[in-house]
Amino acid sequence: MGAADASGMESMDRKERCEQRITEFLDDCGLPQPDDIEYGDQQVRFLWTERKVGLIVDLEDFEEIDANGGYSREGLAA
Repeated sequence: MGAADASGMESMDRKERCEQRITEFLDDCGLPQPDDIEYGDQQVRFLWTERKVGLIVDLEDFEEIDANGGYSREGLAA
C-alpha cells in the first residue's frame, strides 16, 4: 500500500491527484462534472446525484494505472 500513512489511510496528496485527473478527464471528454466528490479511506468517490451515478476509484490501483499508460491529458491531440 506504499503511499498510505501510519493509520492506513491514503495520503491527501494522492486523493487530490486522483480528483484532478478524473475531473480533467471528464472535462476533456465533454462529460458533466460530479455533483459531489468524497474521499474514503482508500478510494475517491465521484457522485452525480440527479443521474444516480457514481464512480469509485480505488487508490491502490491508481498509481499502477498511471505507470501502465493510463489517461494522460498531455497525450491528447487537438
